[in-house]
Amino acid sequence: MRNYMLLIFATAAALSAQPPMEGPVVGWVWDDRVQAIRAIQGIPGSSLLGDPVDIGFPLASAAIASAGEFALVVSGEGRVFHAGLRGRKPVTAIDVPADAAGVVLSPGSNAAAVLYGSRVLLLKNLSTQPVISADLDLSAAGLPARISVRDDGGGMLGLYPDGAGLIAFDRNGNRWPIASASGARSIQFLDNGQDALIVMDRGVAILEDALGNASLRMLWEGNAESALPSGRRSAVVLTDRGLLAINLTNGEAREFECACQPVLFPGSRLASSVFRVSGITDGPTWLADLSGPQPRTVFVPAADQ
Repeated sequence: MRNYMLLIFATAAALSAQPPMEGPVVGWVWDDRVQAIRAIQGIPGSSLLGDPVDIGFPLASAAIASAGEFALVVSGEGRVFHAGLRGRKPVTAIDVPADAAGVVLSPGSNAAAVLYGSRVLLLKNLSTQPVISADLDLSAAGLPARISVRDDGGGMLGLYPDGAGLIAFDRNGNRWPIASASGARSIQFLDNGQDALIVMDRGVAILEDALGNASLRMLWEGNAESALPSGRRSAVVLTDRGLLAINLTNGEAREFECACQPVLFPGSRLASSVFRVSGITDGPTWLADLSGPQPRTVFVPAADQ
């Protein structure tokens, strides 16, 4: 315990000694190649991939808040920490068991799921005082392939690829299948709401009242792989033809191109309307920007290019 407390104090001192990030930041990304968080400095269309951020100890993984204010990081020992990113605030330990396998943030970054071998802890109040809102035993079915947490920490959706389909979990440990979401491929709650964005084998839909009396509202029919919401008004979708921007109210869809092989994954959202649509490699990193009148893609050169 003494060594653990020394680690926290040393980390806080190290971060407070670092100068804060200057200038605008599009968002922050996790770079698997160096096991570190990096800033995308600048604005979409004129930005640069920054140097790795020194948290103060080796990291195994990180989940970065969509507004870029903080990240939940997992140390090499499986401990979970809250790390402020803007202004380089001190790192603080979150009171959960060690040996965490990873963390999944809710879309608005108000809640999170801490993953263990056959257990998930849901956290809420991440911006103030994180507390455990649910302790879910998943020993019977195992961890889902994909998890989406509701922003109030009141439950989650789990997607199993082995035929079990989409399962809803509430804070009391109750669980039930969502039969209307057969053929689900990806799932993500909307910011601060009860509804979720779902991709199925027949297209993209809104799963209304996902943890209650769930019902589907189709938005777009076609072959899509995954989708992520931009707030509650629009979403970026990866289809068999490329990228698509969809209006979540009226279903209006607009295709746009990327000079890359686009990908989408749960940590792709960098800001309210900006998404990373490529991996972090020695080449450029590509972003999808939905903030303007027309969706577009822009690239970010590596810091040493």
